Amino acid sequence: MLYAPQMLLAVQTVHEERIVHSDLKPANFLLVEGTLKLIDFGIASAIQNDATSVVRENQVRQVYASDEEHTTSW
Repeated sequence: MLYAPQMLLAVQTVHEERIVHSDLKPANFLLVEGTLKLIDFGIASAIQNDATSVVRENQVRQVYASDEEHTTSW
């Protein structure tokens, strides 16, 4: 089954509610009884009523790496 149409519909529905999710990735879609659900709105933001576009000046993504990943044993 192709899930792309459900993903697009989920994003469209969120945008119609004037919300920007800000973290769209496959891991933020959950399959519930055969239907995809968009989850994790932790960094979502509302779109102002008079806005015609959304611009993010600084979107910094922090990446965590364990100590084991930083050490190399040769």
